[in-house]
Amino acid sequence: MSSLDELINETGNIKFSTEEKELIFSKLFESSLSDFIIELDDKSDITFNTNTNSIENQYNELRLKQIERDFTQKLKLFILEEPFEYGFENKADKLVLENLEINRIATKEWINKIYLNNYSNSEYTIGILRLVSRLEIEEISPQGPTMAIAALSHKDEEIQETAIRAFENWSSLEHIDILKSVKVKSEWLADYLNSVIKNIEIEYGIIS
Repeated sequence: MSSLDELINETGNIKFSTEEKELIFSKLFESSLSDFIIELDDKSDITFNTNTNSIENQYNELRLKQIERDFTQKLKLFILEEPFEYGFENKADKLVLENLEINRIATKEWINKIYLNNYSNSEYTIGILRLVSRLEIEEISPQGPTMAIAALSHKDEEIQETAIRAFENWSSLEHIDILKSVKVKSEWLADYLNSVIKNIEIEYGIIS
């Protein structure tokens, strides 16, 4: 999908593709789109008058609702059934990547909502953390790191380990202070955390 700026034409209207038009009409009566002036040109292209600052938020909200409706149960099923193996893209990866291509903002919020709604379920929580850790940090920020930070204080040590592994995969200096502030109870997990911190600091030349 093109960015919002690319969709805006010289007249100040936004043109949508056929796929986007279907989304808009399917959600039209569920959303507060009364601020928009809908126009149909002679090619049956839909344009929305953009004399409102909320249009991008409105569209992202529409997309989020569609993703939740169409893909939530499918993603949860993939998480339970598909292994996360290094170097191999599974069905959950593909589903998320496809939606990120269409609308990154809505997709990240969708994943975050699944995570929050299933925080007490270790299978889903670990699955989501593994899923986001396989993405580039720029693709999944800020939701991905925020989810991993929350998982560092989870009572389940496997979830804590998965969160540390996510930061290891991202290897970002931005979160080094957060990792240093984490206190874990088990010795093996503390050793793993300290090794991740050390490797990140070596990578960025903080220590040799």
